[in-house]
Amino acid sequence: MKTKDVYNVKLCSTHPVSPNTLITGRIHPFGEYYRFAGVFQMSISPLILDPDVLFGAHEKNELKRFESILLRRSSSLQTILNKYPHHWIDWMCKDYGLNERLKKEKVREIKHKIVNDLPQIVSNLPEKSKEVLVFCIKQGGVVKYGQLKNYDDDMDFFWNDKNTPSTIGLLRQKGLMIVGKMVFGERQFKVAFIPIEIRDCLKSLFFTQM
Repeated sequence: MKTKDVYNVKLCSTHPVSPNTLITGRIHPFGEYYRFAGVFQMSISPLILDPDVLFGAHEKNELKRFESILLRRSSSLQTILNKYPHHWIDWMCKDYGLNERLKKEKVREIKHKIVNDLPQIVSNLPEKSKEVLVFCIKQGGVVKYGQLKNYDDDMDFFWNDKNTPSTIGLLRQKGLMIVGKMVFGERQFKVAFIPIEIRDCLKSLFFTQM
């Protein structure tokens, strides 16, 4: 639906597929057609007749799902990135000039890049994005998401190189900030979280300059 490409797919199943069925899974080339390598979910909705509506709803639901990652104050960047969808990791590798093949290798190299080159990465950020980092660091590295309401966070599930990331969105795409859920007392709240591996360095960068 995003690229408008059409694939001839053969679904090997004894159960018929009804019209207006959305199948979420993976396909691989097999001779003159594609075969499913795994079906994760099947749902039926008349909205499929309107691809734009369906795709928008799917994108929103997927983004919400990854914004519900449960975080702890000790959560590491590598652990969090391992839970990210493949295309987010691929985008980050492209942005940081990394060429690893396997996801676990990509995650490891992204972490090393961020930790080792943090001063340079931060120096290239817009001032508004730096303000968000300073604010979060002053709060201990974790803030309830509502505290950032004055900063824009137009985040898409499918990152597009042609789109200029928002203030918070840029930090998320760079791996400098994570949006997820964290338990406070007996309730879960949506939070903005700075990975523990870079907090001390950010403190040194920002507060020694003030």
